[in-house]
Amino acid sequence: AYVETIRLKDDEILKVQTKEDGDVFMWLKHEATRGNAAAQQRLAQMLFWGQQGVAKNPEAAIEWYAKGALETEDPALIYDYAIVLFKGQGVKKNRRLALELMKKAASKGLHQAVNGLGWYYHKFKKNYAKAAKYWLKAEEMGNPDASYNLGVLHLDGIFPGVPGRNQTLAGEYFHKAAQGGHMEGTLWCSLYYITGNLETFPRDPEKAVVKSLSTPVLGHPHTDTLALQKIVLHNTFWFKFNLT
Repeated sequence: AYVETIRLKDDEILKVQTKEDGDVFMWLKHEATRGNAAAQQRLAQMLFWGQQGVAKNPEAAIEWYAKGALETEDPALIYDYAIVLFKGQGVKKNRRLALELMKKAASKGLHQAVNGLGWYYHKFKKNYAKAAKYWLKAEEMGNPDASYNLGVLHLDGIFPGVPGRNQTLAGEYFHKAAQGGHMEGTLWCSLYYITGNLETFPRDPEKAVVKSLSTPVLGHPHTDTLALQKIVLHNTFWFKFNLT
């Protein structure tokens, strides 16, 4: 078991190209069949996204997510399975089971799952008080997505107990998210530095340039993020060509 654990933590081995009959894939499948949660998760990810030369097979991936979630009690696998059940990716949507699994993963201390509960109450129940409660807890656990989500609540003017939109508080949470490497949070900070409209973000185009150029732009699936990136990049290039 010790040797398998070391190999599973070897990023170079786990990133090499393989196929369904390749050494890495076959070894992962062997370990996954034995109940190794880390192998089950890696195998499921490869099949779900079609990574490293493995053909995309969401249905097979779901089987491994389900097996790991229900047999190994691993919180990361429980969380992953909950997400695909919520979204109906490769499997029929099952919001009831997904919520049950998300709560289970959260009870095991997985901060992504605590953040996920906030997402559930925000998206499906429109219960912003509960959403904020879970996001505040997830933020305490070090989850940058939660910081960003709290900022959005302030930006939309729906943060419980705070009347109206509050750009200053939103900016504080976006800054926390950015410090944790959150892409959208970083872009909002960059935009604030460009405009200089907030006391906590004095106008500093150079800092905006550094932040925007450190953020990946291409291939992100969220339209709102791309729109924000275009604004930042437009101002970035304006600054680059107007240096004095």
